[in-house]
Amino acid sequence: MQCKRGIGVFQWNTGGWFGTQVGSTCWLFFAAILFLSQTPPLAALLLGCFVVANLVGTLIWMNRGKVDPYRAIQVLLLVVFAFTTIAMVSADWLGFMRELDQRVKNPRLLYLVLLMFPALMTMFHFQNRMKSRETETNS
Repeated sequence: MQCKRGIGVFQWNTGGWFGTQVGSTCWLFFAAILFLSQTPPLAALLLGCFVVANLVGTLIWMNRGKVDPYRAIQVLLLVVFAFTTIAMVSADWLGFMRELDQRVKNPRLLYLVLLMFPALMTMFHFQNRMKSRETETNS
């Protein structure tokens, strides 16, 4: 399959794509295993978040001939952000937020992790924009 070439810094790369996808969602899988005996409904939700996020990522990858890699990584980050938020809010709602990371004294501080997603999306936007302008100037 011929990949759509990006106009900026982002290009399709198998390791980069699946490393990002699986690396950013694997915690959902392991948390689901952790909660399986304590609260099966939360475990099922976390597993569902893991599966759907990875399914969306795989569908984007399968359509890489039609999709710009910059837009694709932004959509993937948005999808993972949404499912991470759903998972964290659900764990908090059911009283299991502390089990996500027992080292944190105030488990609600874990919500700060969510700031990583808009920060990465913003950083990627400026990286891609600068590279796109550089390419246009050199042409």
